[in-house]
Amino acid sequence: MHAMESAVRNPAKIHSDLVVVNGGKSILTKGGCYIYIPVGFVSKEMAFIGNTIEIIGLYAITTDQKTYGVANATAMKEITPTSYEEVTIAGEPYYEFRFEAGTVVIPNRDLTVLPGHVYNVTSYFYDYGRRPFWVLAEDDAEVLTGTPRWNGITVFPDQTTADVFVAHTQRDPRDVHKYYRHSLKNEGDLRKPPLYVPLRDGPLNKTSRLAKVADVELKRGIRSALNVEPVRPEPLEDLYMR
Repeated sequence: MHAMESAVRNPAKIHSDLVVVNGGKSILTKGGCYIYIPVGFVSKEMAFIGNTIEIIGLYAITTDQKTYGVANATAMKEITPTSYEEVTIAGEPYYEFRFEAGTVVIPNRDLTVLPGHVYNVTSYFYDYGRRPFWVLAEDDAEVLTGTPRWNGITVFPDQTTADVFVAHTQRDPRDVHKYYRHSLKNEGDLRKPPLYVPLRDGPLNKTSRLAKVADVELKRGIRSALNVEPVRPEPLEDLYMR
């Protein structure tokens, strides 16, 4: 098991290690640090690994692999790791970027505002339901709320709309057909990550039998329509069931 699987969030510790230098333009690590992103970011053009390394500003950063902080900027930034390798965290492949003590982490804090990154993030996180290990339920609705600043466009008009959007894909890990919010008994339960389902998964997202049968994956749609009670029966279904 990778050490990051048991790490706890402590952004204050991370902030105490990072120093802004070069007239406010660059960020340096005093004692050394690590940055983690899913390998899958590369396929969605949210990371470019070559002579120059650029990643979307959605990553976990740690100094000791016991505590970590989270970045949440839907814009690309260059990083300058000392080395990197592919590791497995919670059964998924991640890039682990290592920065030695006293080295620059981010050479340029001035990010380019481009709207196209929003589509890539939305596709990876929500269409395909692939959240990095550090995304908890309370983080999920925050991923796209900073797009006016980072991308020059607004995805959600308010926080309530964002919460409703992501809640549909958050399910109880013990029952994929049960919404995560319905499994919460106290505030502490929010620290338990939900099971995320893809928006593209018709049988898990359609609310009526008719919609499931009409889904593009006909076999799965029929099976789900027969085995799972509809959330919202369509009037046409009542006509057929008589």
